[in-house]
Amino acid sequence: MKRKYNQSSFSGLSRRSVALFFLFVSVLLVLYLLKKIDLQVFSFTLVSIILFFLIYYIISYKQIHKLDRFQKLLEFLDIQENNDFESRNSFARSLIFPPDIQDENFEVYSFFKPFSFLGGDLYFQSKDSKGKYWFAIGDASGHDINSHLFSMMLISGLSSLIHTCNTPKEVNEQLNYNLKLRSILNGHPLPCYASLVVLKIDEVGNVEHYGQHPNLVVYRKQTNQTEVIETSGGFIGNENYPLPASSLQEPKGFQLNSGDILFVFTDGIFEQKNSKNQYYGYRLYEFLLNHPKEDLELFLMNLYKEVLEFSQGKIQDDLTVMVIRKL
Repeated sequence: MKRKYNQSSFSGLSRRSVALFFLFVSVLLVLYLLKKIDLQVFSFTLVSIILFFLIYYIISYKQIHKLDRFQKLLEFLDIQENNDFESRNSFARSLIFPPDIQDENFEVYSFFKPFSFLGGDLYFQSKDSKGKYWFAIGDASGHDINSHLFSMMLISGLSSLIHTCNTPKEVNEQLNYNLKLRSILNGHPLPCYASLVVLKIDEVGNVEHYGQHPNLVVYRKQTNQTEVIETSGGFIGNENYPLPASSLQEPKGFQLNSGDILFVFTDGIFEQKNSKNQYYGYRLYEFLLNHPKEDLELFLMNLYKEVLEFSQGKIQDDLTVMVIRKL
């Protein structure tokens, strides 16, 4: 059941406090009229009751005022508490994430559906001063405000580093260096870490990539088949996370030909569960291969509908997908 925060908690407490105050005073007055207590005791007790409720009122006002502000923040951030989630989330995305690239070389569409209002996923797309295309998709640990701020900090870093770094690996290393420096200067450990794959693509479709993240998938138009591209590299913000030796190998680049489509996504897509505790998992690869891809925006909406239907409408993690078609 959804909680309602339209009425202040303090107003309800005030009514109860006033009722309780008059109850005590009434009992005291009855005792005085029945001559069970004398005037001196009546006066002292009445003053004590007034002082007690006055102090209680002041303390309660301060505490409940803080609680009301916190509840309003929860209403704003929590998908379960927010009837206006879709419109507010759409507006937030338009402020936070870069617009999809649509030009003579690439057609890009992105989809982001967070578990909470802000979420910990991120996606990024831009061109550098040399005309190269940069893309990234990531997933910060957790679902709270820290994970969201961590992701937004990565977007800020990416916006700068694509103009000073030559490869995705350099971007990864510089992000980690900057994070480590911040942690040392502030004397606090990082609140999150993130999986992040960074891609650099030139105008003819040569792709470089680096970073620990779920594998990429390429749909090859010429053969009507999908191809899995394995990612490799470390995490962002947690260089000590144990990884197999194979994941630390230098990733091999690949080529996108005209009509090919690159799919990048976070683990929230294939880790959604249904009522039988089954993962959406391999169904993602079947969907990528078998569903019409002429309209990529419609394709993403249909993918979301299928995942939502599979999970009976109960999303358990952020969902983020970005599709890149080479024209």
